[in-house]
Amino acid sequence: MVLAAQLHVSAPEVGACYSFPLYQKMPNDSLQKTEKSQLVTKSPKGAMLRSLALPGWGQFYNKQIIKSLLVVATQGTFIGLAIRYNNKVQTALSLEEQNFYKDRRNLTFWWMGAAVLLSMIDAYIDAHLYDFDAGPDLALRVGGINQGGEQVGFWGLSLRANF
Repeated sequence: MVLAAQLHVSAPEVGACYSFPLYQKMPNDSLQKTEKSQLVTKSPKGAMLRSLALPGWGQFYNKQIIKSLLVVATQGTFIGLAIRYNNKVQTALSLEEQNFYKDRRNLTFWWMGAAVLLSMIDAYIDAHLYDFDAGPDLALRVGGINQGGEQVGFWGLSLRANF
């Protein structure tokens, strides 16, 4: 804790005396901390297990609705393809055709597993970054590039961080 001191300046011709604080009481840490009870956090493990249990549930838990719908659509497509290829295996007339559709079905299962794993990792990371402040100090903008206040015909990506 820093003690407060004052500087006294007197101006006899004006008849006034001024006081200026030399030191102000500062907290031990210059960063403002929030109470743990005020922070809204999400459980990374819970988000990951939700994403494993039901497609898109982990993303929905993290309030990533569009991403949740994308995960549901992707995994639903893989499930539909696996069912379709399995039906084609059952109705195949030749052994060669049956092996072709079995390979397609098995490959679809691998892609489905990769999609589930990716959605679990995404839900886990999103839960960790749920309370991350991406305010105006950290901004990502897409648009035209300005040179000297004049818009030029190039498009670009700009990442700005203010400290």
